[in-house]
Amino acid sequence: MSTIVPKLGTGLHAFQLRLTDIALDMMKREIAVDANVLRTLAAEVEAAMVARRVSVEAILGAPLDRLNKDGEPTFFRSGPQIKALMERLGQRPGTNRKTGRDAFDDETLFRIGKRTPQLAPLCHAIMEYRTLGNMRANFIRMRLEPNGRMRTSWNTTGAESFRWSSSTNAFWRGANLENIAKPFHSMTGAILPNLRAAIIPDRGKLLWEPDLAGADAQAVARDSGDIVLQQMFREKVKIHAERAKLVYGASAGPDGRREPYYTLAKKGGHLWHYCGKSRTMATSLGITVGEADRLVARLAGIHPGIPAWWRRLDAQV
Repeated sequence: MSTIVPKLGTGLHAFQLRLTDIALDMMKREIAVDANVLRTLAAEVEAAMVARRVSVEAILGAPLDRLNKDGEPTFFRSGPQIKALMERLGQRPGTNRKTGRDAFDDETLFRIGKRTPQLAPLCHAIMEYRTLGNMRANFIRMRLEPNGRMRTSWNTTGAESFRWSSSTNAFWRGANLENIAKPFHSMTGAILPNLRAAIIPDRGKLLWEPDLAGADAQAVARDSGDIVLQQMFREKVKIHAERAKLVYGASAGPDGRREPYYTLAKKGGHLWHYCGKSRTMATSLGITVGEADRLVARLAGIHPGIPAWWRRLDAQV
C-alpha cells in the first residue's frame, strides 16, 4: 500500500504552514488590559455571584452551607446535589450531549424553567451563577504576563474543520480569547458584566472588528437560491434581528435584538440552514422540542427555498 505525502510548499500543506506563521506573530503580540477596569469587573462579578447565591437560598429557605476551600457553596457545581433537589421537585434529568449521561446542565435547567415557570427563578439563578463563575475563572483570574499584558496561544491544527482554537500559553498565562463571555446570558437574557471593556488598544491604535456581515448566510442564500433570504441581503437588513421579529413577533423587541430571542433566531437559523432537526435544535438552544418544532416550521415558512435546496443536495448525493 502506498502512502500519498503532500509535497512541501503546495496546496493545503503550504496554506497551513503560512497560517502557523500568522498565528505565531499573533501570539507574540500581547494585548493591553486596563487594570482598573479589570478590578471593577472583578467586583461586579463577585457581587453578581453573591446575588444569585442569596436568591437561591431565599427560594430554598435554607443556607447553602456545604462550602469548598474558597468558602463558596459546592451546590452550583455539584451534579448530585442539584439532581437530588430537582428530583424532590419532581423534575427529570436531561442528557448531556457530549457524555450521553443524565445531567441537569444549563440546557436542561432552562427547559425546566420554561416548562414549570415557578421554578424559573431557581433554574436561572443556578445557570447564571455558573456562567459568572466561568467568567471569573477564565478571564478575571487569568494570569497576565509579567508586564501586566495579556496573551493567548493559538492552535491552527486542532479541529477537523480547520477552525483555530485559543487557550492559555505554554506558561499557563493568558486565556481563551476566541470566546470571551458576552455581557448577557445567552439563555436567560440576564445582563452580565462586560468583560471586553477591560481590553484596550495600545497608544495610537484602534480596536477593529472586520467582518463580512452574514458571510455564512450569504453562502446559503446564493447556493440555495432562496428568494426571501436573497432579498434580505439586497435590502441590507440585519438577518438575525429580522428573523427574530418574524418568528417571535413583539417578544423580540422593536429592533429584533431582545434576548434570548435574538440568539435563538441566530443560533437556530444557522443550525436549520444545514438541516438541523428539532431535537438537536432543542438540545443546542436549551428549549423544548415543541418550541424547536415551531421554530423550524416558522423558518421553513419564511424561507421555502432552503428545504428545496436540501432536497436537491440529497438527490445529488
